Amino acid sequence: MKVKAALIYKPGDKFVFDEVEMDDEPREDEVLVKVYASSICHSDAYVREAGVSINLPAILGHEGTGIVEKVGSKVTKVKPGDHVIMTVPHCGECEFCKRGQYLVCPSSYSMQFGRKDGTPRVRDKNGNPLGQMMGQGSFAEYAMVFENSCVKVDESLPFDVVAPVGCGFSTGSGTVLNYLKPKPEDSVAVYGIGSTGTAALMGAKLAGCKTIIAVSRSEEKLKMAKELGATHLINRTKIEKEQGHSIEATGQEAFLTPLIYPVTEAVREATGGKGVDYAIVTAPVEEVAIPAIYSLASFGECCIPASLYTVNIPTQWMQSTNTKVSSCGMGNANKYEFFPYLLEQYKAGNYAIDRLLTHYKFADLEQAFEDMESGKSIKPVLEW
Repeated sequence: MKVKAALIYKPGDKFVFDEVEMDDEPREDEVLVKVYASSICHSDAYVREAGVSINLPAILGHEGTGIVEKVGSKVTKVKPGDHVIMTVPHCGECEFCKRGQYLVCPSSYSMQFGRKDGTPRVRDKNGNPLGQMMGQGSFAEYAMVFENSCVKVDESLPFDVVAPVGCGFSTGSGTVLNYLKPKPEDSVAVYGIGSTGTAALMGAKLAGCKTIIAVSRSEEKLKMAKELGATHLINRTKIEKEQGHSIEATGQEAFLTPLIYPVTEAVREATGGKGVDYAIVTAPVEEVAIPAIYSLASFGECCIPASLYTVNIPTQWMQSTNTKVSSCGMGNANKYEFFPYLLEQYKAGNYAIDRLLTHYKFADLEQAFEDMESGKSIKPVLEW
């Protein structure tokens, strides 16, 4: 069947809109989904620029949602007419899958590259096989995916709201609720108020945390963070303009750290000098991550979810404070339970997904990426 899709042929390419040829019938463990919306994640931008974790040429997109049109003969989780979120596939048979820890399924990564026998589901107009990002490729009218890529959702929910739960929002909120699991008396600082950071902030609000600190360069994003539950706001741009990014440490303090970070001091001041119990870094570069680590209270934890960068952590200081640095993929979520939970919280008015969305037609895909990279759009959503 002929399907409209946005393709990239080599790293750094602009998208090429073209008709592709997709298999008409799903195999026994596959599902054909008509895509109604797909949000954009920074992982899409990274894969597009670097050409990693995918076979090029390819269809990007991994936060897709739509309606099931056809299912394979052994599919039991969904049926035609069901509304679904598409997400990372898993085997369903290993010890991790049986515990609901689907993201760390040993077969998950290979399944993201397509069928086990290597045959493609989609080809370009010249007959060349096309990769599908994370086994999905939702920047297209249809997606052919493994059954275990699909999570059934409430049909009353709008597609634009459903789409980001499949990756970005699950990652941010799940890092707090499923991985760090703070208690109400714990303090949480979120560094970077994009879509994942805002989701982390809303996760801390759902956890009942009384101290939620938002750290951002954008005054506009900080204002939104306050409306969504942040109790303290720290503007990195303002602090670093006044005091610089770091100050050379002297005396005894220099033994543990050569530099003092004004942003760190601001976070500590917001917690009465103690530091935070949990820091979440969603802008995973060293200039953000290192001050975040130093902002921890003794026995605190800094989580860097979905990091695409390498950070040199200050192990000597961490040893002296019994702090730790961790990472977390996809919010450590059991997708069959956590995706519906977040959407239930949205319906109850406790989780403001729609506040973060900017809508685009699929034809405006390039503009949506530009707006995400510039910060103009927190979570772009494409709609056919």
